Amino acid sequence: MKPQIIILVFALSLCSCASSYKQINPPVLNYLSKSTDKSVNFEYQNNLYSGREAKYELENDIKLVAIKITNNSGKDIVIGKNVNLLYADTSKVNMIDKYDVYSILRQQSNFYILYLALTTVILNVNKGDNTNTLAPIAYVIGPGLAASNFFVSRAINRGFKRELNKYYVFTGDTIKNNTVKYGLVGIKNWKYQDMVIKVD
Repeated sequence: MKPQIIILVFALSLCSCASSYKQINPPVLNYLSKSTDKSVNFEYQNNLYSGREAKYELENDIKLVAIKITNNSGKDIVIGKNVNLLYADTSKVNMIDKYDVYSILRQQSNFYILYLALTTVILNVNKGDNTNTLAPIAYVIGPGLAASNFFVSRAINRGFKRELNKYYVFTGDTIKNNTVKYGLVGIKNWKYQDMVIKVD
């Protein structure tokens, strides 16, 4: 294979942006931030993402946060009713629906169809005998990149949705007495302040 072709294939491979889904798995995280109110312990981890997902969070002013709530209060507690998440300045945390979180942070599978534009690229190969050959290799590379990234991103989105369905914490969720709740919360207008729990 000609060096020019190798270089082109390598460059196009770098354009392949779909990555594998890395589970958050709230029960196994190391929670560094903690507060307690009336025997209810609240711990959270807000640095869940780096790279593209972190960029999406910043651009859309949301933050996906993993939480751990241990209820030893002697009673059941209900998120948004007799227990709330607050910032250090006592303003209320704006929890959003999981469907909004999924819509914003999921990979845009249709974006990878743009790789089909590479099918118009033709490589001019010098054969060394003063003749040139037009090599339409992009007819393979373009659709190949488009298809592989499309299906990988779809698989990533399915994994992300499954984890949201399993762990997402909604306003109105009940945490029984003497139980621990692990979950994920999407927060709009993240203030980059410490969060605390407030039990009524």
